[in-house]
Amino acid sequence: MLFEEVSWIATATPQTSTPKKDKLGPKYTVQVLIQQKATQLYELYPICLCV
Repeated sequence: MLFEEVSWIATATPQTSTPKKDKLGPKYTVQVLIQQKATQLYELYPICLCV
């Protein structure tokens, strides 16, 4: 389930410094709905070149 894939992000501690915007790649916005109510919003960069 998608929620299981992103729910940990809400409480995660960053492990690196903030990446530069030109290294992020495309942004995908994921909104989690529970009973038709928006509960969480995530901005994901799945191919971030942050290394």
